Amino acid sequence: MKQFGTPEERRDHVWRFMTRGVTVDVMAELLGVSKLTIQQDMKAIKEHWIERAAVVSEAAIQAHEEIEALLSIAASLSMEMETMRGAKEKAALGKAAGQLLFLAGRLKQGKDK
Repeated sequence: MKQFGTPEERRDHVWRFMTRGVTVDVMAELLGVSKLTIQQDMKAIKEHWIERAAVVSEAAIQAHEEIEALLSIAASLSMEMETMRGAKEKAALGKAAGQLLFLAGRLKQGKDK
């Protein structure tokens, strides 16, 4: 039975075993700890991944809302561009709308710049 230096090192091994479907009994034997320790590690690992999923979900929702806002502004600029008589004003609004559409496209692709 081998014991690992830190709980983080042990939990890394527990995570790998979990992904391979290794039982609690076998993990405890291989890592040289009690089944209770393995169960606590598994609980901590699951909680960690739930927290990470919540953060990712929140970021995804926020990104989606920002993309929708950019697309809405671009659509408004495009409609306003149609009402303009001067070529210079139309070109400026068209350019601004194009830039917003470009930025929205990059956000959808997951690029920040």
